[in-house]
Order: sequence, then C-alpha cells, then structure tokens
Amino acid sequence: MVRLCFGLLLLAMVLCPTLVVAQSVTVTVPGTSDIFLAGQPSGTCFPFGNFDCAPDQSPTNVGLPLVPGSALQFTVTGGACNDAGIPATCSSTPDGGTSFQPDPLTTGPLLGLSGITTVFDAMVGVFLGDGPPNPSGTPGNLSFIPPGGTSFQTLAPSLQQVFFIGDGLTGTGTGQRQNFIVPTGATRLFLGSMDGGGQNRNNAGSFSVQIVSTPVYSCSGFAPPFDIPISLHKDRAIPVKMQLFNGGTLISDLNIAGAAPVVNVAFSAGSGGATDVTSELLPLGQSNTGNQLRFDTTTNQWIYNLGTVPFTTSGTYTVTAVSGDSSYQISPTCTGQFVRQ
Repeated sequence: MVRLCFGLLLLAMVLCPTLVVAQSVTVTVPGTSDIFLAGQPSGTCFPFGNFDCAPDQSPTNVGLPLVPGSALQFTVTGGACNDAGIPATCSSTPDGGTSFQPDPLTTGPLLGLSGITTVFDAMVGVFLGDGPPNPSGTPGNLSFIPPGGTSFQTLAPSLQQVFFIGDGLTGTGTGQRQNFIVPTGATRLFLGSMDGGGQNRNNAGSFSVQIVSTPVYSCSGFAPPFDIPISLHKDRAIPVKMQLFNGGTLISDLNIAGAAPVVNVAFSAGSGGATDVTSELLPLGQSNTGNQLRFDTTTNQWIYNLGTVPFTTSGTYTVTAVSGDSSYQISPTCTGQFVRQ
C-alpha cells in the first residue's frame, strides 16, 4: 500500500517523491484512419491513391499522457474493411488479414514516417513528439508478418516508426498481453488501420481500443551476497536486497504505483521445465509478510529475508522479483539462484 507523503517546510522544502500511476483511456479508431497522416496539419492530402486528406482521414490521437520508458498495453476489438464495397476485404480481427488480400503489403516511408510491412486491416500505431514528423529523422521500416512477426512480448519503436498493434495479444485472440514501450521524446500516440498510402478514404469498420499505461521500474540486480549463485550445504537465510528505479528516480514505498514487489521461486532438478514453488516460501522473522518485500529506509533497499528450510530437494532454485500487482512492471527484473546440494 502506498503511504501518504507530507512535505515539511523548515529551513528547506522537503518534497515527496514523484508518484507515477497507471492511466487508461478508451478510443474508437475508424477504418478510414490513415496512419501516415499522423501529425499533419489540416489540408494535407495524398496526391495518389484515394487522396486521403487531413483531418477527414487523419488517424486517432489517443490523448493519453505519455511517459517515456513506460509500457502501454492494448485491448482491441472490432475490425476494418479496406474497401467498403467488397466484403471480402473485411477482417474480423484487429490483427488484420483478408481472404481477398491475404498477403502482407509494405506501405511507406511517407511524410516523415517509416514504412511498415504487415497485412491489410491490422491496427497500427506511431509515436510522435509535439510537432509534425521530421522527414530528415525518418527511422527504418519495421516488418510484422504473421504469425511469428506479430508474436513479440515487448516492442520498443522509435519516434515516427510505424508499428503493428493488432489485438494487443501475442496470438490472434489468445496469448499474453503485449508491452509497447514509449520512446524518449514521445508526447502523442496515433492509431490507424493498415492500407496502402492514401488509400483509407473508402474503408469501413472500426476498432474499439483500451490503452493502459503503466510505469516500468528497472532493477539492476540483487545486492551481495545474492548477486552470485549461492551453494547450500546447510540451511541458511539469504538476504534478498534490491533497488528499483524509474529513470533516475528511486522507487520506495512512498512513490511505488501499487503493491510492494514480491519474490517468486522456481525449482529445477536439472532436466525438464521449472516448477513454481513460491507457495513453499516462508519469510524469516516478522519483517516480511508472505512473499512481499519491504522497503528499508536506512539502506533505501527493498528487502526480503528468505529462509531455505522449506526447499529440501536437491536442485537449482531461481528467485525472481516481480511486481506486486498490475499497476506497474519490473523490466529488467532481478534474479538470483541458490543450489541445494
């Protein structure tokens, strides 16, 4: 639980650490949204295709405050048609793809935005700063050819680099929620439907999109002695200590976005997959509860006193620090191992 922080004004002002919390917004993205008109002023028109123009075919500006380094997650439903008069050009999923045009296409680079290779009718996005795209800063093209090219867990596009979003899952209608990392300098996110450049005017359909922004905290590694694997010949306590940062800001129990981080333990006997044995975890002493770390204000560290008594089977135990709830993420995270002989 986040504690309240009060500033005191004595000889100097004492400021509370900045609290960055999860935010969300829901928008509708018409199939007529041409991603390559992102950031363009009213009256900008393509001299080819179906002559898409701003603002009528402009992509949707989601209006969500963006924090560089934070992660966005998308929940997307609906579908688009790249020709309103031909039902076979419609896709029933935000991942796109139609029976009439099943092959991927490459569109761009155009108007300062990178090109992209993916299927028709997929939902796509692009991050921009405050001004229009800078043609001299156009990044390289990205390719998202399903299924492998759209099954990523995390994507970190650059400014002005058009990227695939689809339904926001690693599979079509299934899998894990994907993370899209906000680049440095980004203040706006635009969403549109994949088509040829200037071709969205005659499209139909729409996407309903929920976007959730969560802060991402980094962990550079557990502090000694758990910065290297520990070999156990007898039971002992292992002090698990770490620091979390959001950019250059130390994350404490005063400014963490949600519940305190927790430790998970996985066991491997050397062959086959690992087994989650977190339920066997017992903290030592009264300072920790369950598998939750506590913040120590003296050392400015998150600490967990891990008892090894419950872990009697010979093998490797991997300890990982993860977020206490969905209000934030830890990436990269901290991991450590102890080996029971």
